[in-house]
Amino acid sequence: MLHHAKLDKCFWGEAAMSAIYVKNRLPSPKIEHKTPFEIVYKSKPGVKHIRVFGCRTYILTPKEKRLKWDPKARAGLFLGYEEVSKAYRLYDIEAGQVVISRDVTFDESSLVSQRRAQVMTTMILVWTSPPSRSAMLTLRARRSSSRRGSARGKCS
Repeated sequence: MLHHAKLDKCFWGEAAMSAIYVKNRLPSPKIEHKTPFEIVYKSKPGVKHIRVFGCRTYILTPKEKRLKWDPKARAGLFLGYEEVSKAYRLYDIEAGQVVISRDVTFDESSLVSQRRAQVMTTMILVWTSPPSRSAMLTLRARRSSSRRGSARGKCS
């Protein structure tokens, strides 16, 4: 999934959770062609909300959080499903973090490649000794926590 979506390895946890979510909604011959979801919850799972991992998304910015001329949506990419609510886990490219939202438009025909998601990097000014006109600007990726549920999303 990561290779297909051309995403960095730091998203492996999100890819694994998304794959497990989908697999639990697929029939298995070992349990009489029922889904693991059916066995646990005694009802068939809905699959209309299943999306392509890594596809481009547009995350709606609520009216209360935007000014008159601000864009109505932010670019992102789809990472998975939120287990405790009917929402999606998305990577907000501009903010560089994972967000949870229900108000999303999906573009499953295009994947956000790693090069397009390079907004994940933070610019750091590195001075040559001593600080002079010849300052060097470098890009350096910031790492974030890789635990599920924590504020993460930026990766190197």
